[in-house]
Amino acid sequence: MMSPCKLLLVLISFVLLQTICEAGLLPSKRTVNISNYVYVDGSELDLTVHCKSGDNDLGEHILPFKGQFND
Repeated sequence: MMSPCKLLLVLISFVLLQTICEAGLLPSKRTVNISNYVYVDGSELDLTVHCKSGDNDLGEHILPFKGQFND
């Protein structure tokens, strides 16, 4: 069995790691899903989107009606 001191150290490490992950301090991959269902006055419209973050630019995309963009 673990000594109380080692057990406490493992518990504190686990709590700190969980806090860091939830705070977004560790980089994580994000997924973008966009669907176009823009319908105005009986017309199906194209949708222009530009996706970017601080360090990644996915560029501009034109989605036709009922089209999708996933990355």
